[in-house]
Amino acid sequence: MSADGPLKTCLVGLGWWGRQLCGEADGTDVLEITSSVDPSAESAAFARARNIPHFATLGEALNGDTAIDAVMIATPHSLHEEQCLLALAHGKPVFCEKPLTLTAAGAQRIVDAAADKALVLGIGHERRFEAGFEALAGLIAAGSLGRVIFIDANVSHNLMLRAKPGDWRLSGHEAPAGLWTGTGIHLSDLIIASCGAPEGVRLELLSTSDNFSGQELVRVDLKMASGVHATVTALACTPYYGRYTVFGDLGWAELVTLANVDGGQDAILTVSQANGVREERRIAPSPAIRTNLELWARAALGRGSYPIKPDQMVLNTAVLEAIARAGGRAAPYASIPTG
Repeated sequence: MSADGPLKTCLVGLGWWGRQLCGEADGTDVLEITSSVDPSAESAAFARARNIPHFATLGEALNGDTAIDAVMIATPHSLHEEQCLLALAHGKPVFCEKPLTLTAAGAQRIVDAAADKALVLGIGHERRFEAGFEALAGLIAAGSLGRVIFIDANVSHNLMLRAKPGDWRLSGHEAPAGLWTGTGIHLSDLIIASCGAPEGVRLELLSTSDNFSGQELVRVDLKMASGVHATVTALACTPYYGRYTVFGDLGWAELVTLANVDGGQDAILTVSQANGVREERRIAPSPAIRTNLELWARAALGRGSYPIKPDQMVLNTAVLEAIARAGGRAAPYASIPTG
C-alpha cells in the first residue's frame, strides 16, 4: 500500500447501498474501488461495466487479487463479522456498514482483531459528518447549552414500503430491532459520541399499521452513565422525518433534517438560550458519506486518525443487541386510576 494513495479497495456487496458507495468513491481521489464481491449475476455485470475484477466470495478476492489494499463491506448484517475478520486476518483495513455486527461480542472481536494488527476500522455512521449534526455537536462540546439533561429525537422514513418481498432488510434475522437496526442506530451513535457510554435501555417495538409488514414503531429510552437521558423513536410507515433536540440547563437546540443523508436537502438548526431568545439558521447539505469514506481512507494510508472510536462502535452495537434481545418486551405501563 502506498501512502500516496489512492486506497485500492475491494467492495463486498453490490446491492442498493453498495452501489451508492461506489458512486461516493468515484468522487474522491483518496479511495478507488478496484474490485468487487457479490454472488449475483447482476452484480457481476455491474463490475464488468466498471471494468474491475469481480469475485463470488471475499475469500476468492483476497486470494486472487494482489492489488487489494483495503476492504469495504456492504452486505447483509449477519455476514459482517465473518467478512470483517477475514479481511483483517489478511492484513486489510476495513470499512463496514452499520451495524458493525448484531452482537456486542462480535463487535468486540472485530475491534480486537483490527487493534492486534494495527489496522484502521471504519463504520458507516456518516450522520456524524453532516454539517447540521457537526454544528449541534459543537454546541454541546462548547457548553453553549449548559449541562445536557435530555435528548429527544426521531428518525423515520417509509423507504422499506418499496422493498421487494423477501428483501433481507425486512428479515427479523437481519433486522432484529426493526427500523432501529439500520436507521435508529445512527442516533444512538450521535448520542454516544456527545454523551458517553450508555448504561440502560428500555423500549417498545409495535406493529399497529396495515401499511407495513413488521414492527413499524420503535421507541427507545436510553440512560447514559453521564446522567443524560434520551428518547428516540423511529417509524417505518411514514414519510421522511428527522429531528434531534438537545435540552440543557442553559438552553436547547433542535436540528430538523429535511431528507435522509443522501437526499441533498438543507437542515434547520434552532437554538434557544437561557433568556428565551431563539436563533434559526438553515444549514446546507454536506457530502457526509464521502467525508466518512475519505477520513477512513486517509487514516488507512497513514495520513490522519479516524474519528469514530472502536469502543463507541462496540457500545452502539451493545445498544442494538439489548433492543433485539428485549424483543419488544418493554416495561409495562402503570395503570391510571379512572374513578
